[in-house]
Amino acid sequence: MPPSDSTVVALLTDCMRSAMSGYLRWSRVCLRYSHLVPPGEPALVTDLLTSR
Repeated sequence: MPPSDSTVVALLTDCMRSAMSGYLRWSRVCLRYSHLVPPGEPALVTDLLTSR
């Protein structure tokens, strides 16, 4: 891989790391996600798609 490509990949992975850690931090402090899901209730979007 040319050095210029390596630089671009390094920058991209750094940006992705920052974004993912930011989303995780946001989800932990946002009031939207501060309540517990009652047992038996769907917790994820995928649960809503597969539950009947």
